[in-house]
Amino acid sequence: MSEGTSRSSAELLSALIVLVCVSTILGVGMPEVRAQNGDRVQVEDSQSPDSKVVGEPAGAVHPAGRANRLAAETSPYLRLHAHNPVDWYPWGPEALEKAAAEQKPIFLSIGYSSCYWCHVMERRVFSDPKIAQYMNEHFINIKVDREERPDVDDIYMTSLIIYQQAAGLRGGGGWPLSMFLTPDGDPFAGATYLPPEDQDGRLGFLSVARRISDIWETHRDSVEANAKIIVTEVRRLSAPGLMDQAPELSNELIQASLSGIVSQFDPVWGGVDFDPRDPEGARFPNIPRLMLVLNQYQSSEDGDQRQKLKKVLERSLHAMAEGGIRDHLAGGFHRYSTDRRWHVPHFEKMLYDQALFLQLYSRAAVELKEPSFENVVAEIVQYVQSDLISEDGAYYSARDAETNAVEGLYYVWSEDELINTLGPDGAALFAKVYGTSGESPFEHGYVLRLARPFSTVADETSTSLSELTTRIADMRQRLLSVRAQRPAPLLDNKILTDWNAMLISGLTASSRLPGRQGDLRLAVRTGDFLWEKLRSDDGSLMHSWCQGRAAHAAYLDDYAFLCQAFIDLHETTGDEIWKKRAVQVMDQLVSGFFDEDLATFYFTGNDHEKLISRISNGYDSVYPSGNSVTIRALLRLHQLTGNKSYRDIADRTMRRFASSLQSTPAACAGLALALSELLTATPAHSAQAQERLSPSELNQCAAPDEDQTSADESKAGADGNEDEMPVEHRVFRPISASTDEAGTADEKAQKPVQAKVFMYFDKLERGGRCPIAVELKIHPEWHINANPPEPDILVPVQLEVNSKAKIKLTGVRYPKHKELEVDGLDEKYHVYDGTVMLYGVLETEATETISMADLTVRIKFQACNEKTCMRPDEIAFAGKVTLVDPGTPVKVINRHRFPQPKKSAEPELDPAP
Repeated sequence: MSEGTSRSSAELLSALIVLVCVSTILGVGMPEVRAQNGDRVQVEDSQSPDSKVVGEPAGAVHPAGRANRLAAETSPYLRLHAHNPVDWYPWGPEALEKAAAEQKPIFLSIGYSSCYWCHVMERRVFSDPKIAQYMNEHFINIKVDREERPDVDDIYMTSLIIYQQAAGLRGGGGWPLSMFLTPDGDPFAGATYLPPEDQDGRLGFLSVARRISDIWETHRDSVEANAKIIVTEVRRLSAPGLMDQAPELSNELIQASLSGIVSQFDPVWGGVDFDPRDPEGARFPNIPRLMLVLNQYQSSEDGDQRQKLKKVLERSLHAMAEGGIRDHLAGGFHRYSTDRRWHVPHFEKMLYDQALFLQLYSRAAVELKEPSFENVVAEIVQYVQSDLISEDGAYYSARDAETNAVEGLYYVWSEDELINTLGPDGAALFAKVYGTSGESPFEHGYVLRLARPFSTVADETSTSLSELTTRIADMRQRLLSVRAQRPAPLLDNKILTDWNAMLISGLTASSRLPGRQGDLRLAVRTGDFLWEKLRSDDGSLMHSWCQGRAAHAAYLDDYAFLCQAFIDLHETTGDEIWKKRAVQVMDQLVSGFFDEDLATFYFTGNDHEKLISRISNGYDSVYPSGNSVTIRALLRLHQLTGNKSYRDIADRTMRRFASSLQSTPAACAGLALALSELLTATPAHSAQAQERLSPSELNQCAAPDEDQTSADESKAGADGNEDEMPVEHRVFRPISASTDEAGTADEKAQKPVQAKVFMYFDKLERGGRCPIAVELKIHPEWHINANPPEPDILVPVQLEVNSKAKIKLTGVRYPKHKELEVDGLDEKYHVYDGTVMLYGVLETEATETISMADLTVRIKFQACNEKTCMRPDEIAFAGKVTLVDPGTPVKVINRHRFPQPKKSAEPELDPAP
C-alpha cells in the first residue's frame, strides 16, 4: 500500500467513524466495555427493557408476519427476534456464503436477553418495516447471542474499541453491538445503540445504514483496506504477551496487583473500582478482585496489611449486602449499581453473579467470622433454587430487568403498595429499616436496601431485637408474596456449562458452612447433569443446552471452570469419580486449546470455527480469565495426581502472561491469584520430599519445649494483636459444641472452652507424617484439668483423632501445667488456663489407598471455676483431608500456629544433605 493510499484510507476510516459514532449513544445501556489494554471497564445506565415468560418474544411481536430463521434457534434471545421484519440469519455458513455470493456488506447485531438497550433496539429499530426493508435489500443481517457465541462477541467488541480509538473518541464498547463487516467478515465500522431516526443532531440507524451502503458502493477498495487495518490490530491485541519481555514470577507481581486494587477502594461506600474523577459513577462488584484481596488477607503474615485488607473486605461486602444491589426479598444479587452507594441497581440477575457472590460470601463468612454473611449465602442458594433451577437440576442463565418495558418495575414499591400490604404502622416500621420513605432515588419506586441496622431501629422503637427481626421477616414474606403476583421479567432458559460450573464451586464452598451440607447434593446433581448432557458423542464438552439439546462446542471457560468444579466436588465429597472427570476434562483442554510453542491457552479450541482472529488473554471480565482458572486447576490436579506435566504447563502459561500482570495488574486479579498458588506450591514450600522431614524436626513442629516458642506467641508479643494472624486451615468444622445438649442457645454460646484445629500441611502423604495442633481458649474465670492430672482422680484434657482410614494420632504433647492452690487443701491442682496449645502428629500408613479421608478430632476436658466443676465435656470437629502419593507437593498452611526453634524463623523442612 502506498503512502498516499494509506493516508486516504485513514481519512476514510475517520469519516466512517464520524458517520457512525457521532450517532451512537455512547456509554449507555452497556453492562461492560473493554479498554485498549484489555481491562474490563464497566459502564451502564439506569434505564430498562421488556418482559414475558421463558422463550416468548419480549419485544414487538408480528403474528401476521412470517417467522424468520431465528425461530429455529435454541437461544431465547435470538427467538425474541424471530418475528422481526428484518431478514435475520444466525451466525453461520449460510449467512457468510450468501454475503460472499452477493457481495453485500454484513450488518452484525450482538446482544443478550437481559440487556435493556438490546430490547429497546429490537422494539424501535428492528421492528420498523421501513428500516427492515432497506436492511434486507442492502445488507446480509446476522443476529448473535453473545452468551452462546462469546468468541464472535469478543472479536467484534475488540474491533469496535479499535475503531473508536482510531478517531480519539471516548465512550467504549457495549451492547447491543452494531457492526458493519465486509462479505469476508472483516469489520470496518461500528456502534452500540442507534435510535431509529435522526435526533438532536445525531444520525439515526436508517441514515447510518444508507451512508454505510453508499460508501461501500463508491469506496469499496478503501473500505476493505481499512477493514484489514482493524483486523491486523485485533490480531495484535488478541495475542498473548511476549515471553522475552516477561518479568520473573515473584510475590512482587501479586503485591502490585493487590496495590492497584486497594488504590481503587472507596473507603466510604466500599467497592474496588472507585474513580475520583467520577466519584458518583456506577459501581460494580468486581468479585475477582475481592477474591484476591480475601486470599491475601488469609495468607499474609503482615499484621498492618491484614488490617488494611480486612477493612476493604468488610466495608465492601457489608455495603453490597446492605444495598439495593441485593434482592432483600427473594435473595441473590442484581448485576451492578448505577450509583456509588449501591442503592439503585441495574436489575437483571445473572447466574454467574450468584455463583461468584456465593463463593465470595461463603469464604468471607469463615475468614472474617461474620455470621451475617451466612445469611447472604443462604438467600443466594434460596434464590437460585426458587427461580433459576431447571427440572434437571442445572441452572438457567438469567432473569431480565424489565417488566412492560420498565426496568425494575417487578422489584420496586410505591408508598401506597407498602401501606396496602403492611398497613400504615407496618409500612412505617418497614421504612425505618429499608429506607422506603421520602424521595426515592429511582423514578419508578422504592428500591429496598438496608438503610439502618436492625439494632438501631429496635432501640428507637423500644422493641427487642428478636421481636423486630421476626416482624420484619414476616413483612418481607408478605411483600414477596405480593411481588410474585406481578408479571415476571423474561427468564433466559438456556443452560451454560461455564456458568453452571461456577455455581457448583459456589455450592461446594457454601456446603462447608454449618448447617449447609445439603448444598453439596445440589452441586453433585448439577455436576452429573453437565457430565451427562453437555458432552458430544466423542466426549468433548458442549457450551449450551436449551430446548432439550446441546449446542456449540465448548470454549476455554467451559473446560476451565468445569475442571475446577469437579476438583471442588472431589475434595468436598471424597468421591474418586470427580477426580477422574476433572482429569479427563483437563486432558481435553490441554490437547484442544494449548499452544505448545506460545505456551498459552486460546479461548477457542483447535476444532472451532476459524474467525478473523484467535484470542488468548489473561484479563478478567466479570469473572476470572479462562487462562487464570486453567492455571489454578492445573496446579490442583498436579497435587492430586502427582502428574508433573500439569505443573509444567501451569508454570509456562503463567510466565506467558506475566507481562500482562505486570502492565495491567488490577485487571489481572485472577492471574495474581493463580501466581500466589503457584509460588506457594513450589518445592521451597512443599513436602515433596517429606520423608526427609526427620522425626526430630517433626517433633519440633509438634511439641513445645523450653527452647521453643510458638509463632503465635512471638508474633503476638511483637504486635500485641494475635487476632490479626492468619486463621486455621478450614478443613475442620464443629459437629458438636458439647455432649451436654440441654440449655438455651445463649447458654451454649457461653461454654468456657473454645477450640480450633490446625494442620501443618494441606494434605496427608501416604506413609508420611503431618503435625496437628489444637488451640484451646479458656474463659478467664475458668480452668481445665491438665494432662497428666493432679490429683489423678480428676478428668484430664485429652486429644483424640478417629478415622476409618489408616491414620492415627501419635506423639501427643500437652503443655506444662500451672499449679492452683485451693483454700483448705494442702494438695496443689495441675490446671491450664488462658490460651493453650495441644500438639500431635498424624501418621498415615503407606498402604492406605483412598484419596479423601474423614477425620474426627475430639477434645475432652472438664472445666472448673473457683465455685464449681462442670460435668466432663468435649468439643468435636469433623473434616475431610486429601491423601496423596509420596513426592506429591503439599503446602505448608499454618506455619505460624506451630512452635519454631528460637534461632530460626521457621522449621527446616528441606534441610541440605
